[in-house]
Amino acid sequence: TTTTTTTTTTTTPPAGGANDCVSLFIPITNPSFEDAVGLPVPGWTQVDLPDTGDHWTTGVHRSGFKIGRIQTFTLDGGRWLTGGRSSLFYQKVVLSAEANVVYTFYVNITHASTSIAKVRFYFTTSEQDGALSKTPVSDIPVVTESLNPTDLNGSWYQISAQYTATGLTAGSPLYLNMESSRNTATGLAAFDSVVGYQCGQFTTSTTTT
Repeated sequence: TTTTTTTTTTTTPPAGGANDCVSLFIPITNPSFEDAVGLPVPGWTQVDLPDTGDHWTTGVHRSGFKIGRIQTFTLDGGRWLTGGRSSLFYQKVVLSAEANVVYTFYVNITHASTSIAKVRFYFTTSEQDGALSKTPVSDIPVVTESLNPTDLNGSWYQISAQYTATGLTAGSPLYLNMESSRNTATGLAAFDSVVGYQCGQFTTSTTTT
């Protein structure tokens, strides 16, 4: 008599599907930069990147604030953050990442001055430094967004950062980084409305017959 053993492994996404994260909101401190004007920015740590010095407008401004010929209005009439020409702002958004949980954050961006600004938006598992020595962790390519005033003409659009914690990174914190690093006096980025969600944990079951 020959006995055949079959092992079946099934991976089940969270209820509602892998992208159903609306009900699993992650709280953020000062997500829309409404707590204060200027610097420092409550809830966020600023890192000066090694360039010739940042712009005097770096920090939080009211809707309608004008830098040179560019006047920036927010979608909700609230405040917004000028990322500067050589600054990074970060916040610890997850205290301890869970294995197989998908973390997704979004931010609205636009240009705040007359030259093309450069932006990156990503997670790290430790605090980023001025040399940008901490490697991003991401499920999607971490690209440099170019904010062209001619193309955008004051319009905001949304970018995302996404990461699924693995066995190696489970238990580590996640830091969310907003990087604006083009060393041109008029290459300034604007940030607003950071929001984050997590998709519930995928479960794996094994059946042997």
